[in-house]
Amino acid sequence: VEKMMELVKAPDFSGGGTLLYDEAQMRQIYTTGQGTVRLRARYSYDKAHNCIEILQIPYSTTVELIMAKLAKNAVTYAMCIEGKQRSSEQLARELSDIAVMGKSSINFIIGSSFGLAPEIKAMADYKLSMSQMTFPHQLARVMLLEQIYRAHSINEGSKYHK
Repeated sequence: VEKMMELVKAPDFSGGGTLLYDEAQMRQIYTTGQGTVRLRARYSYDKAHNCIEILQIPYSTTVELIMAKLAKNAVTYAMCIEGKQRSSEQLARELSDIAVMGKSSINFIIGSSFGLAPEIKAMADYKLSMSQMTFPHQLARVMLLEQIYRAHSINEGSKYHK
């Protein structure tokens, strides 16, 4: 634990914010694997205008909030490392099959670097993995969007794919 605390002072939060650091609390979290950390928005104070500018707000969410945002009567993909990897052609065929089934909406849920909650994975119709590697959330979004575009290009026979 001491070596880990020396190398990794605290967890990295991709959503940003400032960790309110308590060394004793972090030691307990690293030792037991349980505990709570507190994050605060990053801000700057503008003396000239006597105002506080919020630069970054940490996000927090729950399984219930994620599920409430999902399109109803849609097919849901959980983007997770345990998912099946597909080629672009396989994904194109799968998305085409979903459209033939009469589904007009698809939910893609991308987790944080810590992954997705087990409840999300359990309710998903498909589990999809882009790689065994971990990517930043923002990069995963771009990669997924490109693959969806590529799948549609394949299905319409355009030259984008190759």
